[in-house]
Amino acid sequence: MVSADRRWQRLALDGAPLVLLAALFFVDLFLPWTGGCAAYNGPPVQPYLPSFTICGQFQNGLGGSGYAAAAMAVAVAAFEGLRVGRLALPISLAYRSLVSTALTGGLLLFTILDLIPRFGPLVSGPSFQPFGGAFAWLALLLAVAIAAGGVVHWGIWRSWAPVGPEPPAPPPAPPPDPRRCPGCGRRNAEGSAFCAYCGRPLSG
Repeated sequence: MVSADRRWQRLALDGAPLVLLAALFFVDLFLPWTGGCAAYNGPPVQPYLPSFTICGQFQNGLGGSGYAAAAMAVAVAAFEGLRVGRLALPISLAYRSLVSTALTGGLLLFTILDLIPRFGPLVSGPSFQPFGGAFAWLALLLAVAIAAGGVVHWGIWRSWAPVGPEPPAPPPAPPPDPRRCPGCGRRNAEGSAFCAYCGRPLSG
């Protein structure tokens, strides 16, 4: 029976799920995230202004970091599309997964940076945002799902990463000196059979 990790890895190596998620994310960037109208119906500010409505221009996910997130979505879809098309690349399976990890992580990072300046309006007045700011939160959800695919690819990279060269073998030990006494360690004259200092027999 195939383990859960193997199933996730097989799904990631197929490429189609990440292509679909990246395409949905790219489309979501063009939908209205913030903006709309906010109506004030509280106590009159002035006698002739009992209530008022403030309207702002609709803003989608593009702009600033949103452009970088869009570029990352296109890159993810294109790179994973090569897997779907079974097109060979001049890099190994491990390095392809490493590239996928970098692209998906970058997409999540730029999505968060794109949402930071919008966080206040999305939290404080979601009823005044188009569709309650659902498209902004959907983009974050899609980015997290895409990054989860990158985590799977990181596991593939760690499993299949090329092993570095083995360290060189230590140099062989020098042959023992037949003139050096194994007892006292002193060197003797050539051809000596016994140590001239301690009388111990010399090897060789």
